[in-house]
Amino acid sequence: MKKKIILIVGILIVVLLSMVSCSAISTLLNRSNTVNYQVDIRDLENPNVGTAVASNSINSCVRIVSTFNFSGDTRTVSGAGFVVTTDGYVITNRHVVVQYVASYGSSTTSMEKTSTFNKAKTPTEIKVVFADNTYYLADLCYFIDEEGEIDLAILKMKDTGAVVFDRLQIDQTSQIYYGQSAYTFGNPEGIGLLFTSVNVANPSMKMSSDGLYEYIMLDGNINHGNSGGVLLDGNSKVIGVVFARVESKAGSNTNAYGIGCAIKSKDLINFIKGSTEASSLNYSEYKPETTE
Repeated sequence: MKKKIILIVGILIVVLLSMVSCSAISTLLNRSNTVNYQVDIRDLENPNVGTAVASNSINSCVRIVSTFNFSGDTRTVSGAGFVVTTDGYVITNRHVVVQYVASYGSSTTSMEKTSTFNKAKTPTEIKVVFADNTYYLADLCYFIDEEGEIDLAILKMKDTGAVVFDRLQIDQTSQIYYGQSAYTFGNPEGIGLLFTSVNVANPSMKMSSDGLYEYIMLDGNINHGNSGGVLLDGNSKVIGVVFARVESKAGSNTNAYGIGCAIKSKDLINFIKGSTEASSLNYSEYKPETTE
């Protein structure tokens, strides 16, 4: 009798082990055929992430105020930027510090290489203004004056003395996900430095079929004056540079609201490395840390 009981128990154990093994194999097969878009959302669920990001980065984020002189007519353009080296180099958008001038004196911030708009106008003065309203004048060091090229510029603050600036770390290694929370400091309509949280609507999209770059599309309040503002992840690392918002075209039956665009950090790094300021910026100072 005991032998029969032992035999039955043994058979049951074998059957159960077989079922568990089949289930495990099936799970592994299903996983192998599924693209994993999951991200560790523990930080995203933390309601204090935005506060921490703002606190960590605010001393490195700035307003940019560019003053232009068009035949005696003084105009200002407001935008944003961020510090990338401790000795005062700043990143912003080209269109914040360069205007393209028509032969009759008006201007456009677009790169229209036509017989009408073809001359780059640089500012008579650039102010870099911090959150506490401390400001420095700055030189425009580098931008690419070519149609369709990346909308970035490098500034260098002047007469900074022995000041050691807080700078942001540029991250080109982390993957960006649909729905990921992100954060930006901007200067909307020139009213002051404001912090905004957005979501990644698409981590990589071309603005046109013949575009040179893929951009991060954002769902959130991106306004005029946010141009040049840093795009940060939940770890306060730079993942992009805000440069535009999608707007409805005149005469169009469609309306677009709350969609922004940002240049990817990898393209920012390539821009810096290819610039005339690459050695001065000391790329090794702020490149992403790597682990062996």
